[in-house]
Amino acid sequence: MLTRFNAILGTMLAVILIVGQPQDGLFGIILVANALIGIIQEIRAKWKLDSLAVLSAPIARVVRDGSLHEVAVEEIVMDDLLELRTGDQVPADGVVRSAEGLEVDESLLTGESDPIDKTTGAAVMSGSIVVAGAGRFQATAVGPDSYARKLAREARQFRLVRSELVDGINFLLRMIQYALFPVAALLLWQQLRTDNVSAALTSTVAGVVGMVPEGLVLLTSLAFGIAAVTLARRNVLVQQLPAVEGLARVDIVCLDKTGTLTDGNVVFDRYEPVDGATADVAGALAAPRPPAGPAPARSPSRRPASGAPRCSKRTAPGSSAPPRWSCPTRAPMTLSELAATSSRPPASGSWSSPRARRRCRASSCPTR
Repeated sequence: MLTRFNAILGTMLAVILIVGQPQDGLFGIILVANALIGIIQEIRAKWKLDSLAVLSAPIARVVRDGSLHEVAVEEIVMDDLLELRTGDQVPADGVVRSAEGLEVDESLLTGESDPIDKTTGAAVMSGSIVVAGAGRFQATAVGPDSYARKLAREARQFRLVRSELVDGINFLLRMIQYALFPVAALLLWQQLRTDNVSAALTSTVAGVVGMVPEGLVLLTSLAFGIAAVTLARRNVLVQQLPAVEGLARVDIVCLDKTGTLTDGNVVFDRYEPVDGATADVAGALAAPRPPAGPAPARSPSRRPASGAPRCSKRTAPGSSAPPRWSCPTRAPMTLSELAATSSRPPASGSWSSPRARRRCRASSCPTR
């Protein structure tokens, strides 16, 4: 692993091994240990990724020249007509040409555990497994172009993981590196005044090697390595050591609906107001739900009796203002009553004269 830390210590170790005694280069043990931790973990991850394969079917049944043949998956070519039976794994991408109750499980590809019916003309993807029925399909993508091979190839790709902890250490090492050159030059010039070149170089390395935070880097690598081993015992593959820090910083994991992790029931949790939102949103969400099913019939008890009080004229004492009509307040209307009232046309002449208003009853007074 070529890092700034390894480059600094490696240069000093090379100088000691060339002009000094081997026992003066014991600090190189830290260099070797730090490099081995990362190299071993990445090699182990590479072995695991190389063995990763979504497609594991060894042979396939192909119809050629009117007869059925068993061939290796690598021998399948474009436009081959392949036969599928219950328990088979689809070896290539294709289009169904005939199906007899054909159902496939695509959980390896999509995470959806429910079997999917495949009829004539439907597309099938390599890596899915036939769980019921039988059929034949024509290959449209084989080899590295198939969907299963593309998934495995993407999983094997090396991606550089960003780590804030590693970035901080690299920044510290960069500042130390800038200070090493003038300090080393001054020490070398001072040592050359009294010692020969070999002794001066050895003394210079001994003076500047203490400026490198060897313990900090080694402990960081050890912590990452121990965490990677712990995750490996729980079947978690760590491709790069700094990925452990990224996992430790995760607070919320968002998962797409796959059918294997959720039960399909949507439950309201909370709402996040954005610009322009008002408190009316909270009121709308808190409003009671209307009853399900048909609206209840109008209760006869809501209609006032024949002796109900009628609208009357009221005048404020000592006021010259015109009199106001006052009608008794009726009980709140139901949704069905409100709809019936709004759709009923007003009676002819209901507002034509004060006499008509006086005749109105509490249950039928028109509303402006």
